[in-house]
Parts: sequence; C-alpha cells; structure tokens
Amino acid sequence: MSAPRRVSLSTLQALRLSLPHLHERLTLHGLRLQGRFALHLHDDGYAFAKAIGRTSSALRAYTVPGVMHLLLTDEDAADARAPIWQERLLHEAVHLATFASGVDVSATPSWWTEGAASVVADQHRRRLRRAQLEQRQPPAVWADDVEALVRPVRTEDDALVRYALGHHVVQHIVDAAGHDVIGRITAKVAAPLPFAEALHTHTGHDVAHWWRSWWLG
Repeated sequence: MSAPRRVSLSTLQALRLSLPHLHERLTLHGLRLQGRFALHLHDDGYAFAKAIGRTSSALRAYTVPGVMHLLLTDEDAADARAPIWQERLLHEAVHLATFASGVDVSATPSWWTEGAASVVADQHRRRLRRAQLEQRQPPAVWADDVEALVRPVRTEDDALVRYALGHHVVQHIVDAAGHDVIGRITAKVAAPLPFAEALHTHTGHDVAHWWRSWWLG
C-alpha cells in the first residue's frame, strides 16, 4: 500500500480494520481475492487523475488487474464519512477479485460488473431509487427497454441511471438465485463461458427475463 503523507494514520488504521468486513462480504457472494495486489491512496484529484490516466470529477476509485487506486479527499475523512470510502474500497475489491479469477471484463457487460460490485458493497443508498427512475418513464415503458442497460453513457445523469439499473437488476437476481450467484457466474465466465450462457446456467433465465420481472414484478 502506498499513501501520501497527508493521509492520516487514523485513516490507514480504519482501512486495516475494514479488511475483515471486506473479506466477509466477498465470501458471502462467492468471491475471493487471490494473490497480491497494490493499493494506492491519493489525497488530491490531480495526483489521482495522473495515476490512472483518466479525468472525471465524479471518479473516486479505479482498478486495473492487481492495482487499486482510491481517492481520499478531505471530505472523505475516516471519522466523518467512513461508510462511503469503505463501500468504495469493497466495490473496487470486487473488481480485483474478478480480474484475479481470470475474467475478461471486456467480454462481460458493464451493467453486470458494476452492478455486482455495487451489490456486494451494499451501495443501494448511493443509487437512484426505483421511484426516481419511474419519474423518468413508467415501469411498463422501462420493461420494454432492456437496451437501457447497455445504452452509451454521455452525461453524468446517464451514469447515475446506468449504475442504478445495474445495481437493481443484479440485486433482483441475487434475491432470487442466492448471494453466491455472483461468484458462481464469475467462475463460469472465467472458464471461459459467454456471459449470457453463464447467466442462464445459474439462474435459468436470460437478462431480458430478469429485467422485465424486476420492473413488472
């Protein structure tokens, strides 16, 4: 782990103490971290953007195989907003575990990879609620628009909607098929098996079914 001097000792200690919870949540969902990985903490947006090679005012964490970058600014102080950055840490740990399993994430839909990470990290409080989504269009219209899961993201609002949809659909699948369905599907995709086939193997249905059943009950 690397961290600039301005990241406090209390924050580093809080990170260490959060590791058992991280392991517990990954295990619950059938995932595990394998091998060694690097965690780089950043205390300002410029250093973070330079390290990851991307710029975005909304981005606070970024993971590539074996390496996690986490931005901890003043408002993310461990004593004030610990749940938020701990959720980010766990979200990125899911990506680390997915990479470590051998999954080709480019062959896996982003709604699943981000939705699964959001569900494991229990980030429902950070996502748009169903009622907020229904303000955009009625459930019956959403139900016929499964392409919304993969539609290009052009604005920050598009990203908020995409993350919310992914979270809710994956949570719907988990509620029906069990917590460890995330790990079971991940293992199949790493085999490798096409994602659509892995989803059907472990849930009995395709994404269109899960999408419509969540919207229409």
